[in-house]
Amino acid sequence: MKYIINILFILMLFDISACSQGNKQVAATVTPVASINKESEKKKPEEDNTAHIDQLNILTYESFPVQSNIIVKGYLANNCVSISDIMESRQDKELQFELVTTRQAGNNCIKKQHNFEEIIPINTKGLKAGFYTVKVNDVTKTFELIVDNIVR
Repeated sequence: MKYIINILFILMLFDISACSQGNKQVAATVTPVASINKESEKKKPEEDNTAHIDQLNILTYESFPVQSNIIVKGYLANNCVSISDIMESRQDKELQFELVTTRQAGNNCIKKQHNFEEIIPINTKGLKAGFYTVKVNDVTKTFELIVDNIVR
């Protein structure tokens, strides 16, 4: 956007210099170009309810049936936001999890990020050996299930 504004400014200067010959005074008018302030598009920390994920690890234990956990580390915008639920779904070989957050009502929020760590058990019962993708919010990681996890 700054690039476009700079080009318009340079073109305006050329127009002014081309029109000003001798002692003629030329009045230039600048029509403001609507700009998008990317900072204003971002949510303010006090309005941000997102669980931001910094780290996603998958631990698989040597047991049968195989047990696996996801360890999610990240931060919330302030102390009024908390993780209230974890929604889980499965589509083929992609296991999807969503960290659902809620905001506490009131103005006693400390506008400082605070860290969280969640341990999420993965339901691997009935899965066949192979590679699986785990997606938590927008972060993905792949893990391998070495043996069929089918109890007979």
